Amino acid sequence: MRAQGRARRTAALLASCALTVLSAGAAQAQTDDGALEEVIVTARKRAETLSDAPATIAVVSDDKLRAVAVTNANELNGVVPGLVMMAGVGGGPGVTFRGLGSNSALFSVESSVALFVDGVYTAHTRDYVAPMYDLERVEMVKGTQGTLLGKNTTLGAITLVTRRPGDDLGVNLETSYDFKTNTPRIEAAVDVPISEQLKARISGLFIDDGGYVRNPYSGQQPDTRDVSGRLSLQWTPGADVDVTFIYQHDDHEQTGQSLEVLRDATAGLTLAARALATGQTDFEGRPNRRSESGSDAFGASVPAGRTPYDNQVSDRFNLIANWQIGGHTLTSQSAYVDWQVERLSDLDFLKANLLNLGDNEKNQQYSQEFRIASPSEGRLTYLAGVFYFYNDWTLNRSLTGAQPSALFGSVLSLYNQKTETISAFGQATYALTDKLNASVGLRYTHETKDATLLRSQGSGNLGAIFPAYPRTKLSSTEEDVDGDIGLQYKFEPGRMVYVSASKGSKGGGFQSSPTTIAGAPYKGETAYTVEAGGKFVFDRASLDVAVFQTTVEDFQFSRTAVVGNPGVAQTVVTNLDVRSRGVEVNGSLRVAEGLRLSGGVVYADSVFTETVPPPPAVPVAVDGLRQPRAPKWSGNLDANFSRPITDDLTLNVLGSLEFMSKTYFQPNVGVNLNAPHRDGFGKVNLRVAVENEAAGWEIALLGKNLTDVTEPQFVTSVSGTGAGGNTTAWYGIVNPPLSVVLQFRIRR
Repeated sequence: MRAQGRARRTAALLASCALTVLSAGAAQAQTDDGALEEVIVTARKRAETLSDAPATIAVVSDDKLRAVAVTNANELNGVVPGLVMMAGVGGGPGVTFRGLGSNSALFSVESSVALFVDGVYTAHTRDYVAPMYDLERVEMVKGTQGTLLGKNTTLGAITLVTRRPGDDLGVNLETSYDFKTNTPRIEAAVDVPISEQLKARISGLFIDDGGYVRNPYSGQQPDTRDVSGRLSLQWTPGADVDVTFIYQHDDHEQTGQSLEVLRDATAGLTLAARALATGQTDFEGRPNRRSESGSDAFGASVPAGRTPYDNQVSDRFNLIANWQIGGHTLTSQSAYVDWQVERLSDLDFLKANLLNLGDNEKNQQYSQEFRIASPSEGRLTYLAGVFYFYNDWTLNRSLTGAQPSALFGSVLSLYNQKTETISAFGQATYALTDKLNASVGLRYTHETKDATLLRSQGSGNLGAIFPAYPRTKLSSTEEDVDGDIGLQYKFEPGRMVYVSASKGSKGGGFQSSPTTIAGAPYKGETAYTVEAGGKFVFDRASLDVAVFQTTVEDFQFSRTAVVGNPGVAQTVVTNLDVRSRGVEVNGSLRVAEGLRLSGGVVYADSVFTETVPPPPAVPVAVDGLRQPRAPKWSGNLDANFSRPITDDLTLNVLGSLEFMSKTYFQPNVGVNLNAPHRDGFGKVNLRVAVENEAAGWEIALLGKNLTDVTEPQFVTSVSGTGAGGNTTAWYGIVNPPLSVVLQFRIRR
């Protein structure tokens, strides 16, 4: 029966892939007569049409985000083919494109898939926690982007583009209610033209998410409240000057956690035995969206503790100025980001207050970029600039345990890292003929990282596992030269082929909580991407095809290591070589009046290309072994139907399918052979809406995960379990269940 089930899943997956290719991203908008409208993107630092950009860029519109009820960047998983986002301890995701990307659990390691907000680079995965609202679009650039985007874009970039002020007085109100999680969401925005030269947009968001994980001691969790406000000002003092200022404040408060035990140890130190020792008789330890974490007192020596929490306050400032000078555009972008996080995670996963991880993060960053862009006409076009970045980031971490946990005592670690980056870049495109263009780009980067580490003398066996070290200062300086070359042949407007080769670098650094100072440093990584593709836009269809290969030398592979005995599960970085190669197909097709299919599929063969450590040691990676968070197949398919039902009302129906093949969360070797994985799945969403365009309102009913897929999104080992490191327990996060959401929108 299991073999038949796998066969059915495989057949369904292949059928979906075939249908997707035949329908052949949803990036192309549709006009009233059914023709496809060009989409303008800015992810590569200048405005260009999507069909002319010689790179794989996926665009997710505001309508698509609303249709799948995405509320923050953590929820973008699977929205476009080849994107995998793995949530974890600490709230930040591990992001991969085409089977390559960084883990999230080691906070001092910057992601290889960078996040930009209105053109501002964000240095840490915690920035994904900020709520998403009042967006114009999300742009995702795949492959190495070291020349134009620069810092830490070895494997791609995600860009959030917020809405700018409108010319006329206007109001937008969107509300929704999720009946499964009892979650209200209110989003509002108003455009205010202050004068002919100055206009403003004020927007805000309120979410009170009731959570989807059942806890027999505290009810549904986590209970998450997000309150955010944004002010956008646009000033045009003259025909050749425009200035945009954006300020956003976010307040994120979460009580409880979505972490749960996925599988108990099979021998040795089991959670079930520990639960019985504390009088808990209802322990389950399986993936069923049920958390048994509590903070109760136990006996005379273990006092009650706080319920797990995760609170973040952030402020973001962004100032963009453009001057038109002799046909050129001179741009200055200044940005400042400040946020602070306090969180407590329950890592014993039992009712008693036995093992807790406390983190306090502080982050301040400043960036300044100047760039000049040539006129878009002419045989030679170019873009050049300089970039400065400064980041001051601190992590204070405490781990406390009490018996009968196998880990007891306490340990406190302090870490501060200051990063300063200076770079200069340029890219030029020359029209060799009317149809053939050649491009070349270079970027020079100088980066310095200064770290200060301190671990005080701990107690219990935790103090023995993590020995103290005095205040220690470490420093690294790196210089990198990256670049790209490419050829592009345009048959006619909207139809072209291209080939490109690019190199990108990500700096090394230091692990924030190393076992010893000697194990703190890790090296920088260097990525090389070769891509050949074609983009073809027709009257009622589009097709994008790309063949790619990315190799990464000294890839900063984050893995779970067991430290001590009984062991503490800790994320560490190992530098090793990896490679991903495959093909990506995206497109859209107007099947009939009012019916459009769109979607994409990615095949990525992502593997390690060396064995580390070499035999006879027990390996953590094996040459040819598939990487974690790297499904071979992934994709999506949207069917969008629209038809008038009266003179004033229009019926809009959007059905979507997201699918991924089998995915591992740990390298499938050694002690991880017992780790839970995710089977291939297909997730279906359906949105049915009635709209009155003239009156400016819409009401919709959305069904999310209608197939009620139950699969892990994150897996790692439980500290202090198992015997000899071979039969550990595993915990993680399971995806949200089937839910129904009522949405209402009005625009005036």
